[in-house]
Amino acid sequence: MWLLVAFMVVVVSGLNFIIEKSSMTKMMKAATRLAVLAAALATTFYLIA
Repeated sequence: MWLLVAFMVVVVSGLNFIIEKSSMTKMMKAATRLAVLAAALATTFYLIA
């Protein structure tokens, strides 16, 4: 279980880095970060439960 959580943290951090380097506006970056975080949390809870 902890390996899955650690993997999701690494994935979200990597995606956050890619989003930060992209040429999107601030609002689009914030919305994309929230979408990535929500998807990661939903996937983690689904796989743990």
